[in-house]
Amino acid sequence: MMHAHQPQPGLRLVTAAMVAALSVAMVVLSPPTPATAESTEAGQSLVAVRGTTVFVQNRIEDTVAQRSFVYGRSGDRLVFGDWNGDGIDTIAVRRGGGVYASDRLGPGTANRVYSFGRTADELLVGDWNGDGVDTVAVRRGSIMHFTDSPAGGSANRVVGFGRSSDQIVVGDWDGDGIDTIAARRGSSLFVLDRLRSGIADRAFQLASGTTDVLAGDWDGDGDDTLAVRAGARVAFSDSLGGAPMTSTRFGRADDLVAAGRWTSPVERQAPPTARPPADTDFTSQIINASTLGDGYARNSVNTTSFRADSVVTATIGEELVQFAAYYDAQGRVVLASRPLDGPWRTAITQHRGDVTDAHNSISIAVDGEGLLHVAWGMHGTPLRYAVSTAPGSLVLGGAVPMTGMHERSVTYPQFLRASTGDLYFLYRDGSSGNGSLHINRYAAATGEWSRAATRVIDGEGEVSPYWQATIDAQDRIHLSWTFRRTAAVETNSNVYYAVATDASATTWARSDGSVYSGPIMLDTAEQIAAVPEGSNLMNQTSMAVDDEDRPFIASYWTSDGVTQYHVIRQSQAGWEVLDTQIRTTTFDLAGIGTKAVPIARPQIAVRGSGDEAQVLLLIRDSERASRAALATTAAIASNSWTVDDLTSDSMGSWEPTYDTSAWRSTGRLFVFLQPVLQGDHETLTTLEPSPVSIVEVLTP
Repeated sequence: MMHAHQPQPGLRLVTAAMVAALSVAMVVLSPPTPATAESTEAGQSLVAVRGTTVFVQNRIEDTVAQRSFVYGRSGDRLVFGDWNGDGIDTIAVRRGGGVYASDRLGPGTANRVYSFGRTADELLVGDWNGDGVDTVAVRRGSIMHFTDSPAGGSANRVVGFGRSSDQIVVGDWDGDGIDTIAARRGSSLFVLDRLRSGIADRAFQLASGTTDVLAGDWDGDGDDTLAVRAGARVAFSDSLGGAPMTSTRFGRADDLVAAGRWTSPVERQAPPTARPPADTDFTSQIINASTLGDGYARNSVNTTSFRADSVVTATIGEELVQFAAYYDAQGRVVLASRPLDGPWRTAITQHRGDVTDAHNSISIAVDGEGLLHVAWGMHGTPLRYAVSTAPGSLVLGGAVPMTGMHERSVTYPQFLRASTGDLYFLYRDGSSGNGSLHINRYAAATGEWSRAATRVIDGEGEVSPYWQATIDAQDRIHLSWTFRRTAAVETNSNVYYAVATDASATTWARSDGSVYSGPIMLDTAEQIAAVPEGSNLMNQTSMAVDDEDRPFIASYWTSDGVTQYHVIRQSQAGWEVLDTQIRTTTFDLAGIGTKAVPIARPQIAVRGSGDEAQVLLLIRDSERASRAALATTAAIASNSWTVDDLTSDSMGSWEPTYDTSAWRSTGRLFVFLQPVLQGDHETLTTLEPSPVSIVEVLTP
C-alpha cells in the first residue's frame, strides 16, 4: 500500500531524541544526477517541490535528487498519490475545485480530471478503504468529506474531527492498509485509528521545538512513522516515538516536501529450503519442502479451504513455473514463484487485505499468456482483483474491475483455468443466507473479461449456496453445493449438483443430462446426498473429477453418531455416498462467522477412474493431534482407507489446499502448509507469524 501525503508538512509523534538529532541547515538542491538503477529499498522516500519543479529522491539516504521535472502552473497545489493502484505514487494538481491526476511521475498531461469539493477546501490524499488506490478528501473547517472514487463524485463518508485551527496529517498508523487522520494542536497530536467522527483514539505529546513533521513508511514494514524536518535536514524514525534510524539533508528549507514510493515494487530472491532434516515437524511422507517466509497466523485467512487456489503451476514459454500467494504479518499480499523444482523468489506487493477476517483469502491463477491473476480481501465487499504486469512477473498492476457487473458485494473468489488458457472466475454476490453464484470468463488472447453466467445458483433471498467447483478435460465446470438457510452454519443442509453442458458455462444440467431452466433454485436443484439441518454439515469443501470426467466430492457431516468424512461419487449405478470410517468421534458445529473446528475440510484428489479410482484426502483432525495427514484408498469401490501423517506436530487450525494444476499435469502433489490458529466466531488468536511452506507429498 502506498501512503501519499500533501506536500505541506505532515505530522507524526515527535520525540526529544529526534529534535536533538537535527541541525538546521540551508542547502541548495543539486541538479539531478543521471538516471540510475531502480532502488531496491522497500520503503518510501521524498520529493521536494519548488514552484512547479519537482525533485525526486530515490532513497531516504540520498542528499541529491535522482531526477527532476516541471509540472502544472504557478499557483497550483501539488499532491502525490497512487492513483491507479500500481504501487507507484505519482503527481496531481489541485486547480480551483478540480483535481488533475497523472499516472506518471513526470511531465505530461493528466490521465484523469475531476471535480471534488470547493476551491478554498484543503485537499487530503489517502487510501481510505484499503483497496490500494489513493483518493482525495477535502477539509472544510473541522469537517472532512472523503471519496473512495478515483473520479471524484459525491462523498462516501463525512467525518467531524478536531478544530478548524488544527493541522491534519494522513497516515496508516497501525499498518492495516487503510489511511486515517491525526490532528496537531500546539504540542499535542491526536490520532484516529478509524475514520469516524468523535474523539481521538490516542493522544501524544510532541517534544518542544518541533517544526515540520512528515509521515511515511520509511522502512517498508507497512506502518507509517515519522520524519522531523528542520531547515533542510530530515531525520527518519522506524517506529512511533522511536529515535531516528537515519537522517539526511534534502532540498531547501522553504521547499514543500512530500513522501511516497516513486519506483515499482521490487522482487526479491528467497533461497530455497532443502528437504527438512528428520528432527523437523515434517514426516518422511514429505519428499521436499520450501519455506517462502512468515505469514499471518492469528486466524486461518492463509489456509482456509476455499482459497482455491493457493498454489498453481503453468507453462510459461517452455518451462513449468509454480506460483503461490499468502498474507504476511502486516496483511500485505506476498507472491512467490519458481521454475518447478527450482529456487523460489518472493515479492511483497503494494496490495493488502483485512487479515482479521478469515474470509478475505487470496486466490490466484495463471492464464494462457503467462499473466498471474490475483483476487483477495473480499467478504461482502467490492471486487479486489489485479493482474501481473508481464508474463511470469510477480509485479502486480493496480486493482481493476472485471465486467463491472455485480462487483460490489463479492465473497469466495475462485479461478478455474480452461485447457485453452482462458480463465473462469466464480464468486458469490450477496451475503450469507442471501447470495447468488456468478461466473465471469477471461479470454487470454484479448485480455478481456465477459459475463458467462449470472445467478447460476440463486437462493431467491431465502437460502444461500455454498459451493465447490472443478473443471474437467472438456472444459466443463462441475458444481456441488449445500444450501444455508440463515447465517448460522447449523442450517446447512443436503448436497446438490450441476454441470455446465459445454465450455461456455452458460447452460447447466443435472447428472442425467436434463437441463436446468434459468437459475438453479432450491426446488429445482438435483439433490445427490440427503443431509438434514443440524448434522454438522460443513460448507465449501472440495471436489474433483476422475480420468473419465466423473465427479467426486469430499465433505463431512454426522451420521450414526460420528462426524465423519464422506466421499460422494457418480458411479455407473448413480450417486453413491461413502462413509470413510476414518473418524470415531463427534462434535457440534454451530454459530456464525469463521469457526474453530476440530477437523479441517478435506481436499480431494483422484487418479484413475470408476471403481478402480485411487482417491486421496488431505485432512487435519484432532483425533490425530491436529497433524496434517493424507488418507488414501487404492480403489474407491473398496472404501478401505490408509492414513499417514505429513507432520509430526500440530498444525493448529490449518486447512489443506494443493496445486490442482500440477496434480493434473504432472501427477505430483504439492501442498500449502502453515501452522495457524483460528478463534471461534471470527475472533483472533495471539499466534505469532509462522512459516509458509510448499511441500511435495509422497503419494502411492
